[in-house]
Amino acid sequence: QSLDNLTVELQNRLGLNVYFTLMLCIRSGRYGRLVPLVVDLPRNNYPLHIVLLTHGSPAETALRYPNLDA
Repeated sequence: QSLDNLTVELQNRLGLNVYFTLMLCIRSGRYGRLVPLVVDLPRNNYPLHIVLLTHGSPAETALRYPNLDA
């Protein structure tokens, strides 16, 4: 349930470098927007769709620096 443990486990399973930064996001609802996952996972067995974004990718940059004039 720890977000840090999940991030490390995903980096290990994907064979990513330790210095490679990931942003974990969840999608709220079927067509919901991606929201960065910043707290530990809930204590239930409901499936979650977790999306991995790499640091510096266009999607990660758009979430980190949203267009406030849009």
